[in-house]
Formats: sequence, C-alpha cells, structure tokens
Amino acid sequence: MERGAFQRWLATIALIAGMLAEYAVSLLPVVLSGNAPIGALIGGASGMCFLASAGYARACMAYRSPIVDHVALGALVAAVPAAHAASALVMVKSFKQAKLAYGDDGLGLTSATEVLNDSTLTDSDAFALREPEVNVIFRFDLMGQSHATMPLEDDTYGYKAGKPEEGTFCAVPVVGTNWTLSDPVPMWYICENDWRLFVECEEAYLGNYDNSDWYGKSRLRDCLRRPQALTNKYDVAYPGELIPPPLPPPSNGTDVNATDTESVTETNSDSVTDAMDTNATDTEMTRKRRRALLQDTNATDTNSTNSTSPPPAVGLALPPPLPAPPSLPSPPPMPPAPFPPPAPNSPPAPPPPYVPPPVFRLYFYALDFQNTYSEFSSLALSAIEAASVAHGVLVRNDAPRVRLAETQTECCVEEIAQAQSDTLTLSLAVTLPVAIFRIALTVYRTAYPETDARKPSVMTRQHLKRIKLA
Repeated sequence: MERGAFQRWLATIALIAGMLAEYAVSLLPVVLSGNAPIGALIGGASGMCFLASAGYARACMAYRSPIVDHVALGALVAAVPAAHAASALVMVKSFKQAKLAYGDDGLGLTSATEVLNDSTLTDSDAFALREPEVNVIFRFDLMGQSHATMPLEDDTYGYKAGKPEEGTFCAVPVVGTNWTLSDPVPMWYICENDWRLFVECEEAYLGNYDNSDWYGKSRLRDCLRRPQALTNKYDVAYPGELIPPPLPPPSNGTDVNATDTESVTETNSDSVTDAMDTNATDTEMTRKRRRALLQDTNATDTNSTNSTSPPPAVGLALPPPLPAPPSLPSPPPMPPAPFPPPAPNSPPAPPPPYVPPPVFRLYFYALDFQNTYSEFSSLALSAIEAASVAHGVLVRNDAPRVRLAETQTECCVEEIAQAQSDTLTLSLAVTLPVAIFRIALTVYRTAYPETDARKPSVMTRQHLKRIKLA
C-alpha cells in the first residue's frame, strides 16, 4: 500500500476514534455515578473539555498532523449526540424508579380520596383512576386560576434583562363521588397555556373565543377538555356490549331427522323390492309367450312343406294372408332410482369467544415529574389558593398536583422506549453519515489516486511546509 493511502486510512480511523472517545468521555461519568444527574453534568463538562483539547492541539501544534485534525473533527461531530445520550440515561433511570399509585390490584385507584387516606401515595410520581366519572369528579365549577410572570421576583428585586413571560395556570379539584365542600380536595388537576399571556380559565373551558382571540385559550381548552375527550374516545372504541348468553343445549331435532330418514329409506327399499318382484313375474310370462309362438310357427312351416295338395286354380280367390304375429311387448320401464336421504343439518358455528373490553383508566403524572419547568409547583399553588379563596374549598399541602400523561399508558414503558429511540436516532443521524462519507472518500482516493503532482506555483504555504527535503 502506498504511503498516501496508508495515511488516508489512518485519518479515517482517527475520525471514528474521535467520535468514540467523545462518547466514552461523556457517558463514563454517568455510568460511574449510577445514572445520577450529577454524572450527566460531569459527563457533559468532560466531553466539552475533550473537544476543546483536541481543538487546541489542532490549532496550536507546531506540526499539524491529519490524525489530530480528524480526532478533533470526530469529537466535534459527536459532542451533541453524546451529551443527549448522557441525559437520556438519567431520564431512563428516573422512569424506572418512578413511584406508582395504581391501587392494590394495579388497575387504578377507585377514588381520588384514596390518595389522602394513604400517606404513602401522596408523594407518588404517577397516578391512575379506574373508570372515573369525569363529569362528577372533575369540579370545573370550583376551578381557580392565577396569572404568573417569569422570571419570578427575588429578594434583591434586581433588574433582569429581557421581556418577562406571562402565562395562566388553572387548578381543577379532582374529588371523590361523595365529596362535599367540608372535605379537603384530594387531588388537583393543573393546566397551563405555555406562557401565552393572561387569559380567563372559564372562558377557555367554555370555548368563548374566536379566531382573533384564540392565542393562549386554545391550549387551555384542550387541556381542560382532555379528560372528557378521553372518555368519549373510549366510549366510541368500546361501546356498551353485553356478555352473550350461553349456547342452548342441543335439541332432539337431529334424532327426529334421523328417524324420518330411516323411515324414508325403509319405504324406498320396500318399493324397490316390490318393483323387482313384479319385473321378475312379467319377464317369466314373456318368455312363455315367446316359446308358444315359436312352436306355432315351426308347426305351420312343417305342414306347408309336407303338403302335396295341388295349387289352386287360376282365377280362384286366394285366401287372405295369415295375420302377422303380434309384436313382443316392450319391457316395462325401470322404476326411478330412489332419492338419496337428506343430509343431516350441520350444527351452527360457535360464536367467537367473548373478549371483555379493557378497563378505562386515566393516567396522571405529578406536576414536577419529568418537567423542565422547576417553578411549576409554586405557580400552580397560587391557582389552588385562588380556588380556595373564591369557592371556599379546603386545601391540604400534601394533596398531589397532577397533569394528564401524554401516552395514557402505564408508566413508564413507552416513555423509556421513546427516550432510547430518540437517543439512537440522533446518534445515527449525526455520526453515521459523516463516517460513511469519510470511508467512501478514502476508498475512492485509494482506488483512483492522483497521478499529477501539484505544481509549486499553485501550492499554498501549508503545502510547502509539508515538503520534506531528502
């Protein structure tokens, strides 16, 4: 192999090694810390330090090597996917360690009041309500709201650059079937409009807006109406179907048909036997009649041959000719073949097995579970306090503040699969095309090397530096 081709393959290997080194430097602290958030922070910092070191070596070395260049390029390409993979490991761990409040049988809580009755459920990360009556347990008539501004005020009241974000939070009590105003609210359903100005929660819930006033209200309406929308979707997918009754016991219809068939068969058999006897009698009589006619014919021929009487005189009338013997009677037609007995009725096909519909459940996540806004809990508390002041409902500090889960499935299988899929997709989409392009370019330049040397007149200073005198 030529020296130039060998260097090109070394550069390609250095590019891939730079990518792998960036992943190793970013993920190793996360793995050593047990997928803790501090590990992701250290891993991200380590990855940036490795990238900066490779870039410094490329820019400041007295003799620039293509190996160092490609190591730095590989680290630069893999920096973002490696950091995302480190954060995904932390997210997957939090999903696996989520504390679930799905009831004793895992099918969901029968009532929201079970959360306050059991102190171990108040700090859960995921909740599920089994077959909830949305119109009963979601008290939109007792809803509270608060207008929030970001950033929050601090003790120094210092000036902060930038326009503040304005948003609206709505808090809806989620209660039991027999709940009254004298009982504390066991759970709060929180909705927000993603910092889209100050709006009224009641107007958003009722849909009192038009195309010129939808901003900030449409998101709140979708959130507040989603429990009822999920209920309607379940009712359409699984309408009220009753369990089919059991199959009736087999009737005697089959025996009756069998008896009738046997009688019909016996009758047909007797008819065939009688017909055969009659045919036999007719055949015997026909044979006797043929035998008698043959004897008469032979006797007449013998007499006419032995007779010596003179022929009759001319002019005399001849006697009339003897009548022709009667034709033999044709045999009687055969009786028609008996009809085959009717086939017994096939039993009806059994109905398909009954599959009961799945139990309808609403899945919730705690407001701070996998949420990028760390201030949501305090902002939602303002809306809860507004509901208490406006409607006189009792508030407990340990009542969970929840939001509906996006996937509406048990936590957290789909979330883990989605996080892993996103990480793999980002890694392959960024690093794989670069690696494939570099390998293809190396193969092409190895198969078709440059034949003409560069002329010194077109060489740059960098090319001239690389010329080594013998």
